[in-house]
Amino acid sequence: MKKTAVIFTILICFALLFTGCGGKKVENLQITIPLASGERSGTYTGEVKNDKPDGNGKFESKNTQGAVWTYEGGFKDGTFDGQGKMVFPNQSYEGTFEKGNFVQGSFIYEDTLIYEGGFTPNTNPFLYSGKGKLYTTKGTLLYEGNFEDGHPQDKQAVLSKCEEVSYESLVQNSDAYLEQFISVKGTVKVMMNHGIKNGEYSLIGYVIALDNSLNKIIFIDKYQKSGEPNLNFDDKIVVYGQYTDFVTYTSVEDKEITLPSIRVFFIDK
Repeated sequence: MKKTAVIFTILICFALLFTGCGGKKVENLQITIPLASGERSGTYTGEVKNDKPDGNGKFESKNTQGAVWTYEGGFKDGTFDGQGKMVFPNQSYEGTFEKGNFVQGSFIYEDTLIYEGGFTPNTNPFLYSGKGKLYTTKGTLLYEGNFEDGHPQDKQAVLSKCEEVSYESLVQNSDAYLEQFISVKGTVKVMMNHGIKNGEYSLIGYVIALDNSLNKIIFIDKYQKSGEPNLNFDDKIVVYGQYTDFVTYTSVEDKEITLPSIRVFFIDK
């Protein structure tokens, strides 16, 4: 009887191999997860070890605007680690996480693959880094090569695909240019710091006037390295980047202004 009991116990443990013999699981546990972007509180359902998420599980939280986002996949020592998927409203990241950082995988926006490859650890939001491929919203390969802190590194490859676009074209044919490489010429009129930092980089926004006309203004976003000089008022520049649709910002007169927007990769003065 003792031998039979031992064999029966071994068989049970083998059958429960993927959940762990004697492993512990929790449901809707209120918990705080350490991430590259800071601590995030929410609920956790899944495997735990030493009272920390460890194994497979699902974490659900809310962003600063109150929208729900989730992570489902591998955990280790209380944070995201292994293969997983992070889902926000309208976008998701799927691939490899290490110590709370997303380091390799795919960025999907509204069910469309936008980028696949490496990402910079310890950044918020996640920035492209290393080898990668950038696609348009229509699925066309736009750029393949090296990235650093979110930007393609081959300037000539980007410039060769940039179409110089007028203000009228951006406004009238917005959908046609979405996520395409474009270039515009303009004069800096407004500068603002978004308060978002990625390591040595800060996200800076500028409003520039095309043809020096305040009736033809666009918004540009640029990750700027610490110590790098800002653009100055009335600087004349050429901007190369991706068109990212319209953006609304609040002016110094507290008026909401909606403008065409470009994610900047390179600027020539």
